[in-house]
Amino acid sequence: DWFESDWITGLALFSAVAIVAFVWHELRTPHPVVDLRVFRHRALIVGCVYGVAMGIGLYGSVFLFPLFTQQVLRWTSWQSGMAILPSSIATAVTMPIAGRFVWRLGPRPLFAIGVAVFLPALWGMSHWTAQSGWWDLFWPQIGRGVALGMMFSPLSVATLRALPPQDVLQGSGLYNLFRQTGGSLGIAVLATLIDHRGALHHARLAEAVTPFSDAARQRIAQLAGGLQARGLDPSDALAGAYKLIEQTLAAQSAVMAFRDCYLLIFCLFLLLVPMIPLLRRPEAPPLAPVRRAARSEEAATA
Repeated sequence: DWFESDWITGLALFSAVAIVAFVWHELRTPHPVVDLRVFRHRALIVGCVYGVAMGIGLYGSVFLFPLFTQQVLRWTSWQSGMAILPSSIATAVTMPIAGRFVWRLGPRPLFAIGVAVFLPALWGMSHWTAQSGWWDLFWPQIGRGVALGMMFSPLSVATLRALPPQDVLQGSGLYNLFRQTGGSLGIAVLATLIDHRGALHHARLAEAVTPFSDAARQRIAQLAGGLQARGLDPSDALAGAYKLIEQTLAAQSAVMAFRDCYLLIFCLFLLLVPMIPLLRRPEAPPLAPVRRAARSEEAATA
């Protein structure tokens, strides 16, 4: 309901006009601050599109994880941090390996492997529940860390190595801008989606908790009976049963909202799979032949 506010509507219109004027000016001036002409290179367009998706996938999944573990599973911040640590280690280990193999295999197969690992990991995250434990969260997080390590280096190489030297600086700036913007956009959208979908799922689940539902009456009677057995009077036991039902509805609606968020990231990467063949194999680093020749000369001398 953002645009029910006149202030937000006015800012949105002003931003739309401003960005059109900015693009028009940058394309006409001989010395632009941001040279948008570098978008004539297909590799940069593909890299920026995937950069936005990578920002959403990285920052979005990292943003969702502590919220899920602390709000739904009731973990402490220390437990949540320790649970996300293995995925960070997996990324740190995988990234230099992918950086070495990208010159032998090319960015396309490595990036495809990363996407192939990331999609099942996101699917596993979408199936987390309020009863999930450490190991239920561990392997999808490891998959996320490995996948992002496999995707980052190949995408950067395929995007920037394909540019002529005079366009590398502008291309690098735009590539990082799109990736950071994707992260900011992803966090904003996912935070809004959690609230909206959580309220929607809560309302739908609450529709089944009525005096006309046999299952609801039986569950409330069961909870109230258990509380009475602990020494509460009938009225307090009934109030406590309703409170427990409300807590269950809140927890389940939160689980379903997080599931929707992970599935949104899953669908985003699934839609971008057809763009993987557009990642071209870059030229070998210019120092590589020199190093090989030096090694050969040293071997011949020895």
